[in-house]
Amino acid sequence: MSLHKLKRPFMNLRLIFSLFLTAIFSLLLESSIAWANWELLPESYHQLYDTWGQFIDEQAALLNTGQARLWTSLGGTLPVIGDEESIHHPEFVLHASANAGLHYNDNLRIWTETLDVRLGFAVEWELHSKLRFSVGYTHFSAHTADGVVPADSDLIEPSVGQEFLSIRVVYDIKNNLRLAATIKPFVRSYPPVHPIWLDQSIEYFPWGAKDSRQFSPYLAFGLDESGIQGHSMTLTSHAQIGAYIGNHMSPGHRQTIRTVLGYYNGMDPRLKYFELRNAKQQFAYLGVMFDL
Repeated sequence: MSLHKLKRPFMNLRLIFSLFLTAIFSLLLESSIAWANWELLPESYHQLYDTWGQFIDEQAALLNTGQARLWTSLGGTLPVIGDEESIHHPEFVLHASANAGLHYNDNLRIWTETLDVRLGFAVEWELHSKLRFSVGYTHFSAHTADGVVPADSDLIEPSVGQEFLSIRVVYDIKNNLRLAATIKPFVRSYPPVHPIWLDQSIEYFPWGAKDSRQFSPYLAFGLDESGIQGHSMTLTSHAQIGAYIGNHMSPGHRQTIRTVLGYYNGMDPRLKYFELRNAKQQFAYLGVMFDL
């Protein structure tokens, strides 16, 4: 990647970070939060901000997507500092995930084609027990691996990466429904993308989110609007049916496991294929997911 392509996006990076952090801390101070109650490594409330309607999030997964292909991910969040005594439960969290596209042959030998890495942080804050907000900053980079097929060797060399703000609102209706929407203004990207991406999701728990050690069934649906410059925005749809054991809609973090069956149609989830080729994918999948 040439230096002149990177120079402009990097110029104001420190200023953006400063303004972003100033805005977050100003919001917390104006909320009359007792800073004396903040503690390191508090109990996590991040499960209250999760959305299962999106195919890629901070989660671990092993999915068979058909046509001798697998999708795997390993991710999670770490609450660094927070105030558990406040009614708003503010937290500063770090998140990281790695998502890999793989294929295998008849002898079950597996090759890794791509590896996409996402790192970032967020401030999470509850207005009340059913309405929550988060604001974060995320770095997303795409990489190819030794298993990329020869026909796609042109994807090996180009660098692909993004950095964007992530502003999310989550609203729960009793313990049966979760609605979420995210706006992602881009700070920088190579290759260039449309300046703002969006996503929306809904989750429905027909018998309520039991958040117990018994399986609780659910339905989830999500939309994502994203695009690269020179092409129109791509609408991605994702539907998932499953059952989980753990905690998703209640305070008190517990690890969660989900058995899932899903359908995906839209932008290629492998970042290089989408941003360099505007590639699309459509597939059904079966597997397990974990919220750590």
